[in-house]
Amino acid sequence: MSDPSTGAAEHGPAVRARRHPHLWESSVQEIEVYGTAWCPQVTEVLARLDHAGVAYRYHDIDTNKKAAKTVYRLQRGTRRVPTLVLADGTVLVEPTDDHLRDRLATAAGTEQKEETT
Repeated sequence: MSDPSTGAAEHGPAVRARRHPHLWESSVQEIEVYGTAWCPQVTEVLARLDHAGVAYRYHDIDTNKKAAKTVYRLQRGTRRVPTLVLADGTVLVEPTDDHLRDRLATAAGTEQKEETT
C-alpha cells in the first residue's frame, strides 16, 4: 500500500481496490479522495476506505496543483480536506465516520440493485 505522504499522487494516483465480502457483495465504484499528508482526518478516511475494501484514487492537494484547483472549484473557493467525490457525483467535505459509512452503504446498495436488474 502506498502512503499518501510519499507524494504518490503527484506521479500517479494511489489506487486501492481490496474488497471485504462481508461488507458488500460488490465493490463500490472508485472514489476520488482529495487530501493532504499532514491532516489526521484524511488519514482516518483513507484507513476507513482501506478497511472497507473500497477502491479510491488519492490526490494530495499540497503536491498536485490540478487537484488543489479541483478542491477549490468543488468547494466554491475553500480548501477543506478530506474531500471525497463519489461515483454518483456526490461531494463529501470533512465527512464524519457515520456519514461516510452511511454514504458508502447507500452507494453499495444502489450498485447491487443495478447488477440484479
